[in-house]
Amino acid sequence: MDFINDVCYLGLFELEKSITTGKPEGLKVFGSYKTIYEGLSELPADVQKSWFAFDHFYSDNALPKALEAVFSNSPKTILDIGGNTGKFALACTKHSQYATITILDLPGQIQMAKNPFRTNWNLTESIFIARIFSTNHRNFQKATMRYG
Repeated sequence: MDFINDVCYLGLFELEKSITTGKPEGLKVFGSYKTIYEGLSELPADVQKSWFAFDHFYSDNALPKALEAVFSNSPKTILDIGGNTGKFALACTKHSQYATITILDLPGQIQMAKNPFRTNWNLTESIFIARIFSTNHRNFQKATMRYG
């Protein structure tokens, strides 16, 4: 995987400083973000690709069991906190057309999460209900998707 090279390598030069300050000092190679998640939607394309390949390598294997557990009681609504690329929410809409799936994440991630819905369901912008609100001095965005 290119994850180590693309995501970790340059930041590793700041490891000692990170240990001393308790902050992700190496993250500065990508921008002035407090966490990687704030800048995830703005990372260079090759870095994003490596990040998501690494992330999905593990989550893809867990997805079938997660869906089984989540839908065991036939929920009508699901809140996907930290929905990221929308992969889990999309899988939920494919698993059950009767559940309303809401993703709560940072605005950049919500924009990224809309892409798989557009591709897989050919949805237009109007299908997404988005509302921005503030929690703990951070802006989050909420998008609700329903297929059917």
